[in-house]
Amino acid sequence: MSDREGSGGTMREALSRFVTSREVHSRPATIGDVRVETVARYGALHTPLGAYAVKKPTAVIVRRGDREERVPIHDVTWVVFWALMALAAVFGLARCAAAMGRR
Repeated sequence: MSDREGSGGTMREALSRFVTSREVHSRPATIGDVRVETVARYGALHTPLGAYAVKKPTAVIVRRGDREERVPIHDVTWVVFWALMALAAVFGLARCAAAMGRR
């Protein structure tokens, strides 16, 4: 993103005051010769009234000796959420169409 004349910074810098996003790693747990560490995506929206924060697990890092494997966590919660929103919209539109047809 480019700077604008006299703006005092980029749009990204201005947005970073309100939105925070980063990857968070847990402390590794050691079980025998295996070390396991969880990785999550942290996001927060800061408003004058407070903040809304979300922490979503994204992966597990497994270390055995000198090998490291990142195992992704597939979270289907958002897919289900948006599918339900789409279904609600379809039923809402069908209800409106039926009500208009009765007039």
